[in-house]
Order: sequence, then C-alpha cells, then structure tokens
Amino acid sequence: MMFIGGFAIMRNWKKKTLGGVLAAAMLVSLVPATSALAADDTAKTTDSQSQPATSCSVNFRVNGYVVQAGTGVGNLTCDSTVAQAVAAVKGSFNVPSGKVISGWTLNGAKINTGAKLSEPEFAANAEGLPGGAILDAVLKDAPQPAKTFVVTVHANGGTFQSGADKGHQGDTSFTVTNGSKFVSKLPKVSRLDHEFVGWTYDKAGKSKVLDSDFISANTEVYAQWKAVDVDPGASVKTFTLTVHTNGGTIKGGEFDGQAGDLQTTVGQNQTVLSVVPTVVRDGYVFKGWSTDKDGKSIVAATDVISADTQVYAQWTKQPVRYTVVYSTNGGNINGEVGDFQLQVKKDETLLDKLPTADTLKRDGFTLKGWTYAETGTKLDGNAVTKTDKVTGDLYKVVARWEPTDVDPGMQVEQFNVVYNTNGGNINGEVGDFSVQVAKGDTILDKLPTADTLKRDGYVLKGWVYAETGTKLDGDSVQASDTASADVYKLLARWEPTDVDPGMQVEQFNVVYNTNGG
Repeated sequence: MMFIGGFAIMRNWKKKTLGGVLAAAMLVSLVPATSALAADDTAKTTDSQSQPATSCSVNFRVNGYVVQAGTGVGNLTCDSTVAQAVAAVKGSFNVPSGKVISGWTLNGAKINTGAKLSEPEFAANAEGLPGGAILDAVLKDAPQPAKTFVVTVHANGGTFQSGADKGHQGDTSFTVTNGSKFVSKLPKVSRLDHEFVGWTYDKAGKSKVLDSDFISANTEVYAQWKAVDVDPGASVKTFTLTVHTNGGTIKGGEFDGQAGDLQTTVGQNQTVLSVVPTVVRDGYVFKGWSTDKDGKSIVAATDVISADTQVYAQWTKQPVRYTVVYSTNGGNINGEVGDFQLQVKKDETLLDKLPTADTLKRDGFTLKGWTYAETGTKLDGNAVTKTDKVTGDLYKVVARWEPTDVDPGMQVEQFNVVYNTNGGNINGEVGDFSVQVAKGDTILDKLPTADTLKRDGYVLKGWVYAETGTKLDGDSVQASDTASADVYKLLARWEPTDVDPGMQVEQFNVVYNTNGG
C-alpha cells in the first residue's frame, strides 16, 4: 500500500512505499446506519448504539489495484457518500484502456453510491486489508467515438458561396460524422452563365447525389452545371483577369497545378475574390490578393470586376519552429502528467512558452522553475533563465519543485535530485525520477532502497553519479554526501544475484547511457 496525494493505493495487498513515503492503514470507527446496498436489498438493523464515527474509509478495487479513501483525504468525512469518495480519488483508479466504471459492488451486490461512509456494511473487509469494505468496480466498454469521414467537393468550374472556402474556386475538403445527410453538408456554389443542376459522385455527372443519401465513407462529389443562354440584348460585358501566382501554384479548378501567370475571362460586376483561384506555396502562408506586386493595394471582399484587372498573390514566409519537450516531474496539467511537447518559434524566449504555476500543479509543492535535462550538452543540470532563447529542438526541460510545507522560519533551501532506475523499476515504473532534498540533508536517505526499487536477477548495491558534468561522475554516492545543489543525475548500481559464490568471480558495474535512444 502507498499514499499518493493523501490516499492509499494497494496492489496484491503488500505494503509498499513511493518517494520515501510509507503507507499507513487508516483507523476506522463506524456507527450503525442504513444499509449501503441497493434499494431492493433488505435493510440491516442493529440492537446496539455506538458513538458517532470520527474515522471512516472504504477500499475501491479497480482492475486488481486497491485505492483507499476516507477521512483525511481531501474534505471527506464519515458523512461523505461513496460517490464523493470516488470523486476524491478517481484519478488514481487503474481503469483498463477502453473501459469505464459503471458502478460498484460489495460482495457481489450492487451498492447505492449515495450511501455514507459510516454505514455498517463498510466497517471492515474479509481480506485483511486496512480500512473498511472493499468495493469492486463494475467495468463496461467505453463509448466509441463517432466515425468521421472526409468529403472532397469539386466546384467543377464554379465558385464556393458558403463555407470556409467562400469566394474561391477549385476543390475543398471537410470532415463529417458518419450518418450525416450529404445535401445538408455541401456548400453553395455558383458559376457565371451557368445554372447549378445538382451534385454527383462522378465528374461525368452520371451518379447523382440524392436528398436521402447519407455519408458512410470518404467521398468525392462534383458540382454539375447547365450552360445558360445569355440574352444578346443584355449586353453582358466581360473583362480579362490576369492572375500572378507570385511563386505559388494553383490548387483545383481548370488550372490545377499551374504556376506563374494566367488569364481568364470574367463577367462585369463579379466580385474579384469569387473568380480568383486557390493558390498554395511550400514554406509560405497565403496572405491574400492585391492589385499591385508589392501588396499595398489589397483586394477587398466588396471589390468587383469593372475593367481588365491584374491581381498578385501575396505571401509571408512560415516562421521556423522547433519542438521543445518538457516533463511535469510529478506535477500535472489538468490531470495529465509526464512529458509534453510544444512548438516554439526560433529565438522566442523559452520561459515565456513553458507552463506556469497557474496551469502546472503539484500537491504540497510550489513550481520554482525549470532545469535542462538529457540535452546532451553542458546545459544539463542548469536552470532555464529569463534570457534563454530557443535556437533548435530541445529535449528536454524538467519542472523544478519546492515543498510548500517547509517552515518559513527555517528558510531551508531545496534541491532537485534526478535519479535513474537503470533497468530497475518502482511499482512497474522505470526511467528517470526526481526527489526534493533539503540543503545539507543526506542524499542517500532520500533515494529508493531495495525495498522499493526492484530488478529481476539483481541486487541494488548503491548509486553512482552520472552526467553531472563534474569530477563526481563515475563515483559512488557516499553515506556522507549531502545536498548542496541540484543533481542531474544518479544511476542505480546493480549486482547479479545468480553468480556462483564458489567461483569467486569479481563483478564490475558498467554504466551506460542511451543518449536519446
């Protein structure tokens, strides 16, 4: 059993520790009350009267793991309900992937989660666990997310009059949910001197999209048009539109794939943006159209064709971005823990992009900053400063924490010590961990022991300095070593247990680093 954030977690009913904190059973004193079993079960009674309970708890068992909740956990009291206890510790439940909890049972019978923790059914368990009754989770399959499909729409010479590509020609794509009606999702289109006659699944117009058709797969549809005879008496004037892609390439429409300059004929009073093509350019972001090459005269949504017109595509270069990996180091962001990634523009200030104490939380600790780790450079172990700029991909930086329960009058400085299990595991977890050590405290006293750090076929023989960038690298951590600065990092030292003692073979420890592998 181990306590994390004020509640106990047990697996196979063996007492365990984590981060140097020893789990302790919660005392239980219960008072007879109304049955916690479902309403259709017979209520139990008692002839004796007890004093009101001051300490109550229950054990929640999910997928073989037990989490204890009760008084002392958050705001729980003996008057709290099972549902409130679940809410207090649900973040520690070991729910299998693809499953959700649909209810709880006690000895096979469904319970009422509105029952109080002080009810007699929760007083004890028959399996020898500390605390009260064991409530088993009822698991069911998690709801499956709705399937989505991509619909690709070909305007087929027309112009989109609605949707994200309004005013553009060519093709557009969007995602829809399985079972959606086709017609309700398709954009409006128009085409000069043509009448829209419907949608088809083929370019030739033979397979029509019906009003009753539903979306059940990735699909392409084509707008179909009928030419309209122009009244000669109407004297509709046309003009030449010259398009300069300015380094870009046309996407979709009759000029798909073409680059450079092209000309097309358009009708008087058509809006300019409704007749220009869609253009793309690798490494650039499209900013819009202008009637001059320098981009000073921007084409507005209300501008119409009234003469021969030239337009120029305007571009801005995409900024260089780098990937920064950071570790919450025991903290959480909206309940999520571990390593995260973010994209940062070149030469932006690193600290401005990392989470702050407003979003990164850890019970009992205050975020004090960030430390470089595993970068493979001389930065490792150094704090991230206000002037540090991002000049390349960065792996990684680690959150640095300070306990909040230190006596302010003592002004004890805390240091972050990172250690690596080096093939071993702590409750199944492997890799890098960190622990806060007060200035002057003995480092070995804060590191895991053989009781908690395990490795099949090996015995933990101690710890070795590694990657500190100091003369300590390669030396063993001594019983007299105390914390005087952040330490990155220490490696567990192991000795095989299956060596024949009679052989008297001397064993050596080889420390290696995967260096990003």
